[in-house]
Amino acid sequence: TRAIKMRFGPIDSFILIGGGPTLFDLAIWLKSQNLRVTVVTAPRHAVEQIDPTGGSLVDGLNRSSVSTVIVDDINDYADIVSLVHDRTLGIAIGPAWIFRKFVLDCFVGRLVNFHGIRLPRTRGGAHFTWQILTGDKTGGCNIQLVERKLDAGSVIKSLEYRFPAIARIPQDYFDESGRQDVLFLREFITEVLAEKEFEPIHLQEGFS
Repeated sequence: TRAIKMRFGPIDSFILIGGGPTLFDLAIWLKSQNLRVTVVTAPRHAVEQIDPTGGSLVDGLNRSSVSTVIVDDINDYADIVSLVHDRTLGIAIGPAWIFRKFVLDCFVGRLVNFHGIRLPRTRGGAHFTWQILTGDKTGGCNIQLVERKLDAGSVIKSLEYRFPAIARIPQDYFDESGRQDVLFLREFITEVLAEKEFEPIHLQEGFS
């Protein structure tokens, strides 16, 4: 079912919520574009060895002067109210938390979740392992609106691509998906800044 088109309005700052290489690369790119960016991450993500120089996620972000907040639970972080305004877009990338009403209300519909998989087909854990076992070489990227029900929001941007024929082990899939993910997210942010209209599409759960 297709919904009415939507846009986020003027956006001039971003809050990235989560961790991992894709979040790190996107945060550094946003900073290089002179866009305001804050990362909100959990303690376990903060110490992950993400920075190409061998440091942790937080080490790399600090070196690039990216504002970073480490919290046990974003749902209990009252100061998030001071980070979010009517021109802020939140992008969740592998967050450690399920967002409760307090967080959703702060963003007022301007919070999206990035999935570096095809939705809903490869939803769940160990998706690359399952793809290798089944010979499935189709990858995907999705931007999904965040709603109260977990993973139930409409998709507003998606991409499918093919993994190279030489991809054999999970790391091969991670390497290619990481490259595709960052390009996809950069394109999405460019569209948001241009105030593009997005068409929300509800997931067909029969394909999950």
